[in-house]
Amino acid sequence: VVAKAYGVTKVSAAMVDGLRDLVKAAALIEAKTVTALVSRELKFDVLNPMAKAYAATQSSVLVKYISEGQRESIRSIVAKGFEQGLAPYQQAREIRSVVGLLPQHAAFISKTAAVMRAQGIAEAKVAAWTERNSQRLLNYRARMIARTETIRSSYAGARIAWAEAAKKGLLDMETLGIRWITTPDERLCPVCAPLHGKVRRANGVFPGGYKQPPDPHPHCRCAIVAVPNFFPK
Repeated sequence: VVAKAYGVTKVSAAMVDGLRDLVKAAALIEAKTVTALVSRELKFDVLNPMAKAYAATQSSVLVKYISEGQRESIRSIVAKGFEQGLAPYQQAREIRSVVGLLPQHAAFISKTAAVMRAQGIAEAKVAAWTERNSQRLLNYRARMIARTETIRSSYAGARIAWAEAAKKGLLDMETLGIRWITTPDERLCPVCAPLHGKVRRANGVFPGGYKQPPDPHPHCRCAIVAVPNFFPK
């Protein structure tokens, strides 16, 4: 439905802030190959209406401890990010006014403040510590939501773009492979590490049932790239 209603285009340049970790040297050739194939026939622009449409209607479904009203607000903010080319850190500034602290963060603040008071620390210092760290944790949550939902919507738009390319005869969905690429550094998590280099069919899933980043966890820094003609007919 979205593919019929919106044109295909590439992700905004401002999205580089949230995605710069995602494209590895090993994936560049494959990514450029698909881009070259698709761009010759499909109309590319600065924005990605498909990603925007997904963000406006389906993003934030996995965000916990929020009301439906808050969910709709997050969707509007992320969709506006695609429309206006706002990076995730810019979206986070608005999201922080919509959401509250995670329950575990709120509990940490409350318990620590209680310990400080029990130790006889002046109330002014307790209040200052509480405010400073509440803001820090709220910023963390807002950035996590903005980054995660931007990535999720971007890849959803990419999947629709691949399907549109297939309709135009530029990609064969039967032979198309989707490869998982991790970020090979000290922050690589044990969940994503085994997924590196794995290839699924266009309509399949990766081990663990994942379709794309950031399915394994928020703040996922992995990427997926399309590999034409990977599977035999």
